[in-house]
Amino acid sequence: MGEPNHPTFDIFKGSADRLEEVKVTRAGLPWDSPILRGIKSLNLECCTSIRVSDILNVLNACSDLTALIIFSTHIEVDMQADPSKAVNMKRLETVKFIVGELEGIEEVTKGFYAPNCETFKFYEGSVLPTGTENFILTTLAPYFPFFRRMMFERPKAVIDVSNLNEFHIQCPLEMGEDDYVGFSIYFSGTPPDILAAFLDQVLGEDESRKPDVRLIIGRDWGEEGITILDEVPSYCNVVDLWLGGRTTLREFDAKSTLHRLTRPTVLPNLRHLIISGDGWNAEEVEAILLTRYDRADPSVVPLRIRFIGRGVKKGDYFMRDLEMIPEVEEASCNLKTQHLDKEDL
Repeated sequence: MGEPNHPTFDIFKGSADRLEEVKVTRAGLPWDSPILRGIKSLNLECCTSIRVSDILNVLNACSDLTALIIFSTHIEVDMQADPSKAVNMKRLETVKFIVGELEGIEEVTKGFYAPNCETFKFYEGSVLPTGTENFILTTLAPYFPFFRRMMFERPKAVIDVSNLNEFHIQCPLEMGEDDYVGFSIYFSGTPPDILAAFLDQVLGEDESRKPDVRLIIGRDWGEEGITILDEVPSYCNVVDLWLGGRTTLREFDAKSTLHRLTRPTVLPNLRHLIISGDGWNAEEVEAILLTRYDRADPSVVPLRIRFIGRGVKKGDYFMRDLEMIPEVEEASCNLKTQHLDKEDL
């Protein structure tokens, strides 16, 4: 609902007993309106400014709410929420916040808890974010058991660190279904060490049980990329590795993430290696894999390797030569695109 000539209005004369879903776009409501009591879905999209207290009052009046979505809506901080007094939203299954700033949304998140959440999506795209470490490691802490459960129960979570200082973890409910996620968290301007701290709090260093994940890492990260490659396996089994998540990459050198794979102890559970972008040299890749698999070991996990992009420098028999390595069960190349598609996964 929305009305350009009057940004704040009420409808149904304040009474709508059968109303279950409310979506407000580029407008506003009297947030104490009776029509907001007892609804099951609230979606605020590009709305006029709303206060933290308004949202929490609506949640208090909607014990049957199953979906809360806030998209590009400024939230004014008029109160500091007390997590110990958070509204317990037992029926709330879907929480989606897509915002450009943490101001306001952090207080809202502190003000309620959804113990039976099934879908949690948070996207914060501020150019100069502040307070992200506290938000990720403290404000989101009540959801850590849910995140942990999703990472073990659902197909491979995706840990995407292809861009420097971006934090993105997504756990799909069904592989290939982008619209259905267990949880998806994205923050810009976040240093890599927060990723390790998050995984430590959600998963802990439990050697006996780790979830399988797909790791996407920028090949041009140098030492920082190597650090992530070393730290993530402390908490997860990296079974898929995609190197070079962007098309513009620097030339290969010995400090690249791929070169780290010469050590068999690095990513010992790796089953699928995807290399994309320009500048890769076939002979160097082959030499690295030969070093990694330089001794017969029956416990080694077979590897599938795939190259994506027009910039791979390879000879005519490169794929055949790779498949001659006993531990490489399949080698293939997709030179038609710079981007992943379903056949690459």
